[in-house]
Amino acid sequence: MRKPKREGEPAPIREVLPAILRGMKGPEGGPLGRLRKVWGEVLGPEVAARTRVASFADGNVRVEVASAALKHDLVAFRSAEVLGALRERLPDLQVRAVSYRVAALR
Repeated sequence: MRKPKREGEPAPIREVLPAILRGMKGPEGGPLGRLRKVWGEVLGPEVAARTRVASFADGNVRVEVASAALKHDLVAFRSAEVLGALRERLPDLQVRAVSYRVAALR
């Protein structure tokens, strides 16, 4: 039998952790998860497979890409298209910009 808690005594982690986790929005929830879900629709499955939405903050989407050539293609030829498609599909996120960086994709 557990002894009663005294006032001000911290609660055991097993009692508070489930509520904390429910309140958090993990990678599949919240703005980042929503961006990741529509990303394949925006770029198409072939290009999306070689990219990854890495972060979203202050209206800025940061995307990791598999190569410098792909980064150049996205920046030079598809920037307006990608930004417009994200704004159309997720207007409440108020996407302002999309930036790309070459990275090893996980």
